[in-house]
Amino acid sequence: MSDANEIVVVASMNVRPELRDKVRTALLHQVVRVHNEEPGAQLFAAHETEEGFVLIEKWDSAASLEAHVAGEAIAEYRSVLKPALTEPPQIQRMSPLPAGDRGKGAL
Repeated sequence: MSDANEIVVVASMNVRPELRDKVRTALLHQVVRVHNEEPGAQLFAAHETEEGFVLIEKWDSAASLEAHVAGEAIAEYRSVLKPALTEPPQIQRMSPLPAGDRGKGAL
């Protein structure tokens, strides 16, 4: 089951269509950097929607998430993302609430 210190984040970003490819490239680069450079990231997965992109993240602790938010990988990504946004990103920070089957009831 999930550790009580784990944090799940869902970040939705709507982007201008003409900058979508540039944001996608920067996002995928950020994913690779996070996987390689941030050991507290238990899950860091990019998804695409009609309006833009969604990141689903799982961190081992608040400290790891805070280090990510202050880190170089996200700063590099934000420099590309910020001018492409059509509205502020929607970021939800959650605590896991696992239930039922261990493999299906939690990220």
